Amino acid sequence: MAEIELHGVSKFFTVSHEKSDTLMEQVISSLSFNKRQSAEIFQALKGITLKVDKGECVGIIGRNGSGKSTLLKIIAGIIMPSSGSVMVRGRILPFIELGAGFNPELTGKENIFLYGTLLGLSKEEIMEKYEQTVEFAELGNFIDTKFKNYSSGMQARLSFSTALMIDPDIILIDEVLSVGDSSFQQRCINRIINFKHEKKTILFVSHNLDQVRQICNRVILLDKGEIIMQGKAEDVIEFYKCKIFEEDLLNLQQIIKNNEDKIKILRQKKSSLRKGSEKAKSIKRKISELRQSNLLYYKDLITKIDSQIADYDAFIEKKLSEKRSPEKIRLISQIKRFRDVLAKEREMLSYSKIFSKKERKRGWREILAGIRPDEPISIRIARLKTAERKIHSLGKKELKKVKDVLNDELKKASDLDYRLRLTRAIKKIIIGEMKKMKSENEKYELVMELISVTKQEMDGVSPAEKERLFHELISFAESEVKNMEITHKKSVLDTIKGMLNEKRRSEKEENKRIKLAKEIIKICNEEIESAKDIEQKRKLLNEMRSVFREEIECCSNTENKKRLVSEFKALLIKEIKNE
Repeated sequence: MAEIELHGVSKFFTVSHEKSDTLMEQVISSLSFNKRQSAEIFQALKGITLKVDKGECVGIIGRNGSGKSTLLKIIAGIIMPSSGSVMVRGRILPFIELGAGFNPELTGKENIFLYGTLLGLSKEEIMEKYEQTVEFAELGNFIDTKFKNYSSGMQARLSFSTALMIDPDIILIDEVLSVGDSSFQQRCINRIINFKHEKKTILFVSHNLDQVRQICNRVILLDKGEIIMQGKAEDVIEFYKCKIFEEDLLNLQQIIKNNEDKIKILRQKKSSLRKGSEKAKSIKRKISELRQSNLLYYKDLITKIDSQIADYDAFIEKKLSEKRSPEKIRLISQIKRFRDVLAKEREMLSYSKIFSKKERKRGWREILAGIRPDEPISIRIARLKTAERKIHSLGKKELKKVKDVLNDELKKASDLDYRLRLTRAIKKIIIGEMKKMKSENEKYELVMELISVTKQEMDGVSPAEKERLFHELISFAESEVKNMEITHKKSVLDTIKGMLNEKRRSEKEENKRIKLAKEIIKICNEEIESAKDIEQKRKLLNEMRSVFREEIECCSNTENKKRLVSEFKALLIKEIKNE
């Protein structure tokens, strides 16, 4: 049987906006034909229906003004609902307004006896629990000091400790754990957990989501007086965090928009003023301050969005690995919706907006010199994106210096997105260097470096992107080796063949494997045509024979096998003729 039952509970408050303080104001107000509305009706709760079973620990969360405290006060009987019914079975201990019922002119000790009597305890029962109450409140020698001379923390500790003297069936807690030091807060949490183990019914209101997660099994989310979600603590808290983030994001975007509107207005004012005048200078300073504020807001916005997208991805992955239920599937789809909206928002944000005009004009070295280990990853990526636009203006020596900075950063980087951005930036520099290099040796070294960097880039991308990068690299390397001397050409082609062989042996799809094998044979044929050394030609022919044999042995499709055997025969006949 439920210990707490609410059916269609609503609560209305009259909110006063004006007050006639003086006699004259009251007379004028009463004689006025066009009386202005001095009050409005505010609905704090809207048709709340709720059941809490005996021994259940239920958390109630929501923004300020969502109706959490009003709900607890109605359950405690402190205020009456405007409509609906409330059924409570058992003795209630309300931790709602700590200090209510305490007399500021009495000492701590006198207040313990006063409050204990209000709770319905006899003098003997209060005496029995007096020592442990004082000990829990940590008041010591201050117990004989007047209540009004206590700090707010001391008052809250005494109020909480005194309330613990009774043995309740239902405990209502409204944000009381925000008072006192961390040690006292932890002791309060431990006491609440003990209540939970004793199968007491608990309703726990708090903005501290970690405490809610630690104490409660079920959580209710209130928004504008309505229950919008209830269920497992972790799921409801995650959904609530999404809602909070969405609202905070809108607020931050509104601040940025307001600043941009102010900048436009100030520019218009400035254009009508004489250049160099004091007023023009003052407006220019204000515009600069607003721009600087927006730069900081943009940085904050990008960092928060990147962090939240990562959190969403982790939560979705975790939930997908758990046992499915209709509620869980619904929650996952809601979180995915939040995530997709945020990802679109992220794409629309221009990286250039997080740097000032002066910063955007600076070159590679100056921007990269600003990279700090404590700087958010998103800002570091932004620096790279901004810097990449300046590549055309760098000389040969500058390109090398910047590349060294990026390579050092790549060695330390652990974030996948940041590593990808670094490898891509290094690739751009290598291609830029190659256009400026005349020496064949330097070009060869750069091609080998590009192969190495692309391999690192391929480690962190999707299979489709990996495939694209691989074929792009092979095509680029093959085009670059045409004008190289034989030694360098052989080295590059051997590296390409090694990559093709590695991919061929790991490939499970037969047609793709055969295609890779033919790519290797094509390279070997081109090498044979340009080779002058007979021994080198024989090595290449043996390599081709080896590839054919491997593929014929692995081939399961009859047509593919016939084609490979036919091509292998043609190779052997050609080899015999050449001999």
